[in-house]
Amino acid sequence: MAKINKKPPRKNRKGTPPVMEDASNNLTNLPVKKTSIRKDLNFKVDPDFKREFKSFATNNDLSMHDLLIKVFNYYKVHNDLAK
Repeated sequence: MAKINKKPPRKNRKGTPPVMEDASNNLTNLPVKKTSIRKDLNFKVDPDFKREFKSFATNNDLSMHDLLIKVFNYYKVHNDLAK
């Protein structure tokens, strides 16, 4: 019967982690918008509408997300839905 060699244990090549006192706290001063959790909003639209919406957002240096938020806020204000 052949001898089966066991694999040697893996070595930690990353080193030991820093202690809490030495760790950077650069994540504590981030704006709230960057640390907030986003949820998916999925719905189907006509391909022509998507192309026009995306093109409008790109031409105005906006993300589609930011454009949707602006449009929704505008709609609420101009239709007396804002609280």
